[in-house]
Amino acid sequence: MENCNEFCREIDVSTRKSMFRSLFRVWAAAATAALVMYLVIPYVDIWAFLWK
Repeated sequence: MENCNEFCREIDVSTRKSMFRSLFRVWAAAATAALVMYLVIPYVDIWAFLWK
């Protein structure tokens, strides 16, 4: 039973790691999108203002 317990614990750790990795990917993608929007929107506003 101890071996099974260790095996289950290893699986738990790996799933937790992959969960953190996917969460970090989602967070990084959201942060990148927010940064791009933050940088791009002022230029879009300026261009819209200039083209009027």
